[in-house]
Amino acid sequence: MGKSRFRLIAAGLVAFGLVLSSCFTIRVIGVSPKALSPGGTAKVTVKLYRASSGTDTTTRVVLLIGLTDLDFGTVSLFDKKGNFGGPFARVSDNAARDVMLTAGQCTVSGVAASDIAGAFDEWRAFRTIAVVDSSTNLLSKVFKVTFDVDRAASTSNSSFGSYVVFSAGWSDDGDGVPETGEFICTSITSGSVAFQP
Repeated sequence: MGKSRFRLIAAGLVAFGLVLSSCFTIRVIGVSPKALSPGGTAKVTVKLYRASSGTDTTTRVVLLIGLTDLDFGTVSLFDKKGNFGGPFARVSDNAARDVMLTAGQCTVSGVAASDIAGAFDEWRAFRTIAVVDSSTNLLSKVFKVTFDVDRAASTSNSSFGSYVVFSAGWSDDGDGVPETGEFICTSITSGSVAFQP
């Protein structure tokens, strides 16, 4: 899928979740500010919640993020409010990213990460170092993560930057190496940040 085609549907794509053997799904995402001047930075807040009381797991929590005309800034600790034993240290994991962008490895509500990979300039996967037990708090409690995005250089004031976020759990087989079949993608959301002078 090309960038122009994805941009047509990006604004309308809201958070979708799968009730599988999984830990958390995205329910809310917010961006502040809503528009960026040249050199500006926005904070994207991702709020995840337990999928259900019957699908709790103990896995590493993963966010796969794609950006177009935006650059990655600072990424917070996972579970910033400490509702599930955090805050948890996180790492950027290129091996996890590569597996999740492989065909058949990360599909949510009919949207495959591999199918939209070319619609974004840059992809990164961030994950907890430790495993997280999603059963340790109420369904109403948030698992919060934030990340900053910077407006890319040489972008037009009449355009916008796009992002997409997949949430997942990594059920490692014990060797500490991301491999096919180990990621359960649970939800997807996307949006855009307008550019202004």
